[in-house]
Amino acid sequence: MEGEGKQMEDFLKWAANQGISDCPNHLLQSSPSSTLGQSLLISQFPDAGGRGLAAARDLRKGEPILRVPRPALLTSESVLKDARLAVSVKRRTYLSSIQVLAVCLLAEVGKGRASWWYPYLVQLPHTYNTLSSFTPFGIRALQVDDAIWTSEKAVSRAQSDWKEALALMKELELKPQLLSFRSWLWASATVLLCYGTYTNLELLDHYGFLLNENPNEKAFIRLDMGMGSTNPWPKDSLYIQQDGKPSFALLSALRLSVTAPKLRKAVGHLAYSGSILSAENEISVMKWVSKKCRDLLEEMPTSIEEDSLLLCSIEKLQNHPIPEEVVEMLACGGELCDFFEVNGLQKGAVSEFLLPGKAKRSMERWKLAVQWRFRYKRILSDCISYCSNMNDHFSSQQVSGMSRN
Repeated sequence: MEGEGKQMEDFLKWAANQGISDCPNHLLQSSPSSTLGQSLLISQFPDAGGRGLAAARDLRKGEPILRVPRPALLTSESVLKDARLAVSVKRRTYLSSIQVLAVCLLAEVGKGRASWWYPYLVQLPHTYNTLSSFTPFGIRALQVDDAIWTSEKAVSRAQSDWKEALALMKELELKPQLLSFRSWLWASATVLLCYGTYTNLELLDHYGFLLNENPNEKAFIRLDMGMGSTNPWPKDSLYIQQDGKPSFALLSALRLSVTAPKLRKAVGHLAYSGSILSAENEISVMKWVSKKCRDLLEEMPTSIEEDSLLLCSIEKLQNHPIPEEVVEMLACGGELCDFFEVNGLQKGAVSEFLLPGKAKRSMERWKLAVQWRFRYKRILSDCISYCSNMNDHFSSQQVSGMSRN
C-alpha cells in the first residue's frame, strides 16, 4: 500500500507539471500547480467499477472541472512521433485506429520507466472484467441467449483484432508477454472506455462492472411469429424497463397486435400515441407480457432464489471461508462444483482454500455473470407482478362498468 501511495504521489506531481488541473477559473492564476482537490477527489467506488473521481464541492452545470493539455494525452498521434513506430504502422493501413492505439499503448508499456507516460501507466488497472475476457464457463453462466451471443462476439472480435495486429507488434519487437492475447485484452479495454447511458450488459462489455440499480437496464422481449407485421418499432425498443414496466414501444406494438385485424387501421393512431385502447385490450396485453416473462424464467437453468444463494456462496468463497464451509458448499453440487472442476480446484484447494490468482479472476467474472442474470430475472419477475396488478385494475373496471349497465 505504501508503494501505491508513492506511485500516486509521483503521478499527481507529473500531472501538475503537465498543466493538468481541476482548479476553478477564478483560482487558476493563484494556484496554477494544483492538480486535484479543488473540484475533484480520487475516490473508491466498490459497487461501480473501483477507483474514480468524486466531486470535491458543489459543481455547476457547464462548469469546466478538469483541464488536460493536449500534449499530456496518450494518443496514437502523440505516440507515433516515434519514427520507427510510425513507419511500421503506415505500412498496415488495414488496422483500425483502435488497433493502432492499443499497439501504441503496449509499446509505451514496454519502455517501462523510460516512457514519458510511466507515472500514468502504472496507475492503470492490471486487469479488467470486460466481456471479452470472460472464459467459456463465465459466458455460459450468463444463461440468456442474447447475453451469451454478445459475449462470444466480444471475445471473437478481440481475438480477430489481436491476430491482425500481431505482425506489427512482432516487428516492433515488443516483449513476449506484451504479445499475448491477455495483454491485448488489457490494452484494448484501457482505450475502449466510452461514456454514455448503458445497460448492465453494455457496462460489462465496455467497463467490466455492473450497477445494482441501473436506471438504463432492460430485458429485451421478442414478439411472437406474425406479430412483427403490425410492429413499426425497432427491436431494441421492445423491452421491460428496470422497474418491471413494459416500454412505450412494446405496449404500443402489443396493443395493436392483439386488436382484431379489421379494427387495426381505425385504432392505429391511438396505439402509436401510447393510448390504452380498452380494458379488454389492456388485459390481453398484460397476459401476453406476463406469460412471456414466465416462459423466459422457466427456460433458465436456475431460479432467482437459486442465484441468490449462489451469490452468497461465491461471496463466502471470496472471503476466505474455513475448509468445512467449502466442503459443505461443494456437497450441494451444481454450478459451484462445475467452477471447481473447470479451474482444477477439486481437491487441494479445499484443505486450505487458497485460490490461485487466475482462479480468483475467474471467480470474480463468474460472480459478475451470476449478478447480471439475477438482475435480469428480477426485472422479469417484477414485470409479472406489474402485469398482475394492472390486470386486477382493469378487471375491476370491467366489473364496475357491467354493474352500471
